[in-house]
Amino acid sequence: MSLVSFGMQAQNHILLKGQTRDSTFAPIAFANVMAIDTATQEMKSFAVTDVKGGFQIRLQENTVYEIKVTFVGYVPFSQYMKLDKSPETPLTIIMKEAINALDEVTVVAEMPVLVRGDTISYKAEAFTKGDERKLEDVLEELPGFAIRDNGDIEVQGKRVDKVLVDGKEFFEGDTKLATKNIPADVVDRVQVLQNFNDIQPMQGLNNDEQLALNIELKSDKKRIVFGDIEAGRGPDNRYFGHANTFYYAPKTSVNFIGDGNNVGELALTLNDYFRMSGGLSSMASRNGTSFRMNAGDAGIPISDRNSASHLTNRLGALNFTTRPTDRFQLSGFLIGFDNDITMGSNSLRTYPQLEDLTQEQLATTSSIENKSGLGRFSAKYTPNYNLQLDYTFFGKRSTIDQELLRNSQLISGDNSLQENNQREPSSQSHQVRMFNALNERNIVSAEVNYNEEQTTTNQLLASQLPLFSDFLPNNTLQLSQDQDIISKRIDGAFNYYYILNKTTHINVAVGINRSKQTLISNLADEQEEVVDLDQELNITNRYARIRYRKKWNKLTLSPGVSLNSYTVKGVYESPNQVQYLFPQINARYEFGTSHDIDFSYNQSLEYNDVSAYGEGYRLNGYNTLLFGNLSLDPAFSHNLGLSYRNFNMYNFFNISGGLNYQYIKDGFINNQELSGVENVLTSVNATDANYTASGYLNLEKRFDHFRVNGMVTVSKSVLNNQIESQLIQNDNFMHQYRLNMSARLFKKLSIRTGYTASINRYSSGSLTNQFVNHRPNIGTTFSHNGFRFETEYAYNKYVNQSQDQETSFEVLDASLSYRKKKSPWEFKVQGLNLLDTRAVRRDSFSDNLISTYSYNIQQRYGLLTVMYDL
Repeated sequence: MSLVSFGMQAQNHILLKGQTRDSTFAPIAFANVMAIDTATQEMKSFAVTDVKGGFQIRLQENTVYEIKVTFVGYVPFSQYMKLDKSPETPLTIIMKEAINALDEVTVVAEMPVLVRGDTISYKAEAFTKGDERKLEDVLEELPGFAIRDNGDIEVQGKRVDKVLVDGKEFFEGDTKLATKNIPADVVDRVQVLQNFNDIQPMQGLNNDEQLALNIELKSDKKRIVFGDIEAGRGPDNRYFGHANTFYYAPKTSVNFIGDGNNVGELALTLNDYFRMSGGLSSMASRNGTSFRMNAGDAGIPISDRNSASHLTNRLGALNFTTRPTDRFQLSGFLIGFDNDITMGSNSLRTYPQLEDLTQEQLATTSSIENKSGLGRFSAKYTPNYNLQLDYTFFGKRSTIDQELLRNSQLISGDNSLQENNQREPSSQSHQVRMFNALNERNIVSAEVNYNEEQTTTNQLLASQLPLFSDFLPNNTLQLSQDQDIISKRIDGAFNYYYILNKTTHINVAVGINRSKQTLISNLADEQEEVVDLDQELNITNRYARIRYRKKWNKLTLSPGVSLNSYTVKGVYESPNQVQYLFPQINARYEFGTSHDIDFSYNQSLEYNDVSAYGEGYRLNGYNTLLFGNLSLDPAFSHNLGLSYRNFNMYNFFNISGGLNYQYIKDGFINNQELSGVENVLTSVNATDANYTASGYLNLEKRFDHFRVNGMVTVSKSVLNNQIESQLIQNDNFMHQYRLNMSARLFKKLSIRTGYTASINRYSSGSLTNQFVNHRPNIGTTFSHNGFRFETEYAYNKYVNQSQDQETSFEVLDASLSYRKKKSPWEFKVQGLNLLDTRAVRRDSFSDNLISTYSYNIQQRYGLLTVMYDL
């Protein structure tokens, strides 16, 4: 902090304010204002004028600058000035309209920022310093951009949904794979595509206003192979290998990513999977109804080097996009990965609903082997601007083998348990869509979606003490569980849009959703006493929906209503039929560009999956059995959302926030039958309503070489559960405060520092627990003459206030690399977990369990790596 303060004071900055006007003295918004140091010819300060034509830039005193202002359609303005103090009167700049169209094109090429309609284009070299390695380093330098820890990209407070490279999707738009792998030196411009919709006939006709980034490659990278290869070795047989290869041509792009390491670096995370698999957006599902399909896992590892004691990853990924003709496009990806994970934990588990507040000391070790593959293929045909036909396939298959050893310590005695699980989740999805603009007033669309999921589970549990003796007929020391859940769903929808004028349209839709789920379960003990279960659930929803959308100047309203008719078979003696009318509304008020407020309200109905209905015992962990409920009704909810966003290009101040509230009637809760720490869970409908409320506020201010960001997140939930048919209310209140600052000093040193405080307060009945985590962190990057030294340090102080327990741990990583100027070779020495921390703390809450965990993590290790740029 002292270095940051010294660096800012040493600059002796003065503030130059001004306004841009045209010949009629009307303000010119989104003009580029640059301050060029005449001695070095470097751009020292930059701003974009706001909607009133105002701007402000920071300059050094007694330095000669060329002040340049450019905007499309106007002659560039230029003026030299040298200031010794901040002027009292704002500078007024009058710009003349350009006559020569060719000159206008030249001006566009020079602009650091170009705003045209819903597209904002940033010239990368105007903001970067030249030492950036990957796309994420470039984006961090752009005003209004932020890279979150989970890999999400945010622009002006909004999450980016897709990443394109020269107009072609990169791994179906996955943001993290793009930011971590695309080299920085190939990026020419970064385009922000607001209100993005890749379906031409549907432009402006829905409320799903996606945000996309298009990475424009440099002119000499338009038809070329580029990328990098990195390999490293370290003591204790540590290794790391990573390769990126990119081929781009005007009509075809091919990307390959290969990764193999045993240092805990994940090339594909669960967030990446959801981003890539969630791309099959369906208009047939927007009717206020949701079905819980098979709740099997995705087969993606969720552990990293800070939550596992050993983690080996191997991955190969191939992405392609080709356009054989101007009307036909093919794209897709294939990803295969193999993970070996060893985990260990010690936890203190408190069971608040037991009379003596029983506590259990549980030590667990587990080994997991996961082999998975997923792929996607898309074909799009656009014979003309008004017609589009497309087909998409997405599939996944995994095999996951897990072995667990547990030692449970209770007042009543100790117990050792062994568990072997094998899960084989698989899924496939098909989607066919048609969009056709019949004329300027009539547009139709139709789609059919088919989804199939299956999870096969084989589980064996062995114990030194009898298992579930109060629930199962025999005092058995071993249980085996075989289970299949098969889910099939088909959706069909037809949409008609009538365009009244440029600001008004009506949408009428009819459709059907039909799902079929089958549960086959076999639970056996040592005496081969078997609990067999064969349950089927069929739900059909026929619906009709109408929506009206109208824009009045700055206000856009979109109310609608959906009539749904449900038929449920398989779990009732006779078909159950019900009807619901769901209203919904979306509203947006735009104060100006990048300044708006949104409100949404809708009602929805949710049906549970078949596993909640099957009336028979099923194994669900070392101390839990499941038992179904045939009288389970759907859950009904009211959902409200409010969001606010304001990004000011005048002073680069960004504020965003949001509120969400959900009120759930007849929500799905658990009724527990207890026998010590063993229990049976049955899904029932809550007699009292549950609700969750959450909100966040994010503030960011950017200076020339300094950035500060603060965020507050708050959530409150009230969930009602049952213990042996007695209602128990569980309250969870969480609030988190985060402050991050970054600065670049003397052009060579970058400092990133932050502080996060997380407070969780959980109440269940008469018991209250509060957990607090303090996490200050600091990172530095120093670059000089080809050398680059980086450090990342985090300190965690973990407090269980209810039990007066306090622990702390530290994690320090560092690396030193060298790359000669213009050389393709880079050499790096890095050390991870240099302080050799062996365990980290976590906490979790549920309706019957409060747990404090200590996770084993990877021990200290080092690597020597070599990288070569293709």
